[in-house]
Amino acid sequence: MHGRVGGVAIALALLVAAPRAAAAQTIQAGELTLRFVARVQTQFNTTSIDDDEIGRPIAWSTFETRRMRFGFEARYGDWLTAVIEPDFALGDLALKDAWINWAFDPAFEVRFGQFKKPFSRIELVSSAQTIPIERGVRIRGLDDLGRVLIAPDDRPIFADLDDAPVFGDEYTLLDNLGYVGRDLGIAVHGEFGGRLGYALGVFNGEGADRLDVADGKSVAGRVALVPDLSAPFSLAAGFSYRETRIGEGTGFGREVGGTAYEIDAEWGAFRRPGPHVIFEAALGDNFANPETSFLGTQAWLSYFHPLTGQRVEGLEPLLRVSWADPNTGRDGDHGFLLTPGFNVYFSGRNRIMVNWDVFFLGLGGVDPEHAFRVQGQVAF
Repeated sequence: MHGRVGGVAIALALLVAAPRAAAAQTIQAGELTLRFVARVQTQFNTTSIDDDEIGRPIAWSTFETRRMRFGFEARYGDWLTAVIEPDFALGDLALKDAWINWAFDPAFEVRFGQFKKPFSRIELVSSAQTIPIERGVRIRGLDDLGRVLIAPDDRPIFADLDDAPVFGDEYTLLDNLGYVGRDLGIAVHGEFGGRLGYALGVFNGEGADRLDVADGKSVAGRVALVPDLSAPFSLAAGFSYRETRIGEGTGFGREVGGTAYEIDAEWGAFRRPGPHVIFEAALGDNFANPETSFLGTQAWLSYFHPLTGQRVEGLEPLLRVSWADPNTGRDGDHGFLLTPGFNVYFSGRNRIMVNWDVFFLGLGGVDPEHAFRVQGQVAF
């Protein structure tokens, strides 16, 4: 309780200070440049899942602060950078980014602290620039539904990883298995002439703000290529190895590990007029269910149409499709996520987003679940 109250108090203090910071946004003092960053995402969403399906009350609709971040980037000269960015969404304080970067050379930089592992283009796109509202399936009550669904062979249909069902959605699968996301570690990265980039890091493997619980470390790496600098196209490939311990609540638990691989490509860019396509495919080990493997793919398709209005600067219809099979050796646990929607852009990254997520479960006789959501975003 005290943590929640403290987080709210800090958030209010930062919001009071925000107008002054926003007016300047950047402070220069000799070789030191201090740049303030912030984003607020408020969301309304519904769920098709009702009380009878999951055995507990669930509201049909709700409002929430999806993200509420205020942080800063401190840059000394052209080679030393530090970033701190906490999140105060729903009154809880959570540290997102906290890292130091030494740019010894464009081809060799070192990052140390808490940051995103270099894996999955969909994960690496900032939440302030994603085309759909959510990167994967996020329907309230879906986790509870996954725990009660039973296959024809009288077994739970979804493998469970420390009380989190591993669903048939490409991004959610990678996220629940811990192959993507923020982690504590160190990475080397760089780029050559704007055409070839790389990153390789070693991490705890337990996610943000968590110490290691396994003897081994987790590793992730990525290589990206821009074939032609005159075309808005890039492609990449990466891997992520995670070693962790599950089932600690019943004692020491057991150490498990697995590796995921992905390829991805992008045509276009955020707010660039015309089509914008992001594609990703991944496969790897599903260590929530020993000796099984998963397969998944996801694509974002949109078209940004600029406008000449003083306030509304662009419209962007979009479609997201995602499919995944958490266990390629078993029927019924695959899923398909379909998201039509549109974005209305104001200046910069400020926008209103509207999505309708429809999730089709592979288990026969189960109706698709869906959620309608609207999100407002202010970011600088």
